[in-house]
Amino acid sequence: MRVCAVRHHRKASRLSSVPPPAPPPPPYGQHGGAPGGQSDTPKVLGVVSLVAGIISIPASCCCWFLGWIPALVAVVTGVLGYVQLRDHPGSDAKAFLVAGIVLGGIGFLAMIGSLVWSVGSILFSDFSTM
Repeated sequence: MRVCAVRHHRKASRLSSVPPPAPPPPPYGQHGGAPGGQSDTPKVLGVVSLVAGIISIPASCCCWFLGWIPALVAVVTGVLGYVQLRDHPGSDAKAFLVAGIVLGGIGFLAMIGSLVWSVGSILFSDFSTM
């Protein structure tokens, strides 16, 4: 009788060491999403701000009349994302947001410089030699 009890104990301990099965995948057409149903809006705004800031610098240098658009987008989305960081304390978007705001500001400065250069070249050029 003691032998049966030992076998039963060994069989039960082996069964308890098996990990539970994995949960099934989500149904077709549905995304897993962020854990807890939270969105990562600051990170999306940070990437948009960074890309717009990068585009704003050459756009501002080449054509000042269009360069203000991506610079404005970079600064606005960067500030909006930075404000939303309070609601998402675990987000790692701060670097993207700060870089987008800085690059947007540099884009604005490049646009102003290009505007001054264009107006100055028109005002101080000598058209009498043409």
